[in-house]
Amino acid sequence: HHLPHYQYNNMSYYDSFVESNQQDKNNEGEWDIIIAHMLGVDHCGHRYGPQHHEMKTKLLQVDNLIESIIPLIEEDELLLILGDHGMTEEGNHGGASVDEVNSVLFVYSGNGINSNYMEENEDEDSSSSKSDF
Repeated sequence: HHLPHYQYNNMSYYDSFVESNQQDKNNEGEWDIIIAHMLGVDHCGHRYGPQHHEMKTKLLQVDNLIESIIPLIEEDELLLILGDHGMTEEGNHGGASVDEVNSVLFVYSGNGINSNYMEENEDEDSSSSKSDF
């Protein structure tokens, strides 16, 4: 889908498009991969900073999208959610500070995590941890 020219100050338009497009894809039922880039969190952080109340609103919007997707994940499917960078308290990124390079990775499997596998293999390789799986 083609969207109008990027509008930095509009923190809702593109995210609303992603939400509605995601719902359309779920209704179609046949897809191999869906990539959804929610721009509003980044825009909000630049404009207001990561601790501003507007950021809470944007994060709730993303949370709601994730909550709508998780029940649709089947046993052979995987949901990956990641951030491409962190942000300073001033709303900047691109540098090498811890706040700028730390990000998030969330993995959800429709099949769950095999905790028996992790427990059985814990003693074999002491350098790996549960977070490696």
